[in-house]
Amino acid sequence: MEKIELVDADGKPTGEVRWVEHPDQGFKGFLKWLVQNNSSAWVALMRSLIPHQVNLRTEKVEPVKYRSAEEIDADLRAAGFSDEKIAFLIKMLKFLYRQPHV
Repeated sequence: MEKIELVDADGKPTGEVRWVEHPDQGFKGFLKWLVQNNSSAWVALMRSLIPHQVNLRTEKVEPVKYRSAEEIDADLRAAGFSDEKIAFLIKMLKFLYRQPHV
């Protein structure tokens, strides 16, 4: 964009300035010119381009990996649980699963 000072019919400066867009600046140059020369049109254009509502997730959702009973059993044994403790945990889980859900 180029700054041009306006002159009157006698060639005297009027004190007004216009910004002229050069064709090689494309749409970006046009937007700069629009801001300088017609800001209300620029605001209307930006209002139509910016979305009013954005619906997207901001957190990455990892898929749930279900483990088999054998994998869980092996992990419990590796953590030092005895066969009796593992059997007790299974019994308690079955009991809790059968309870009515509130």
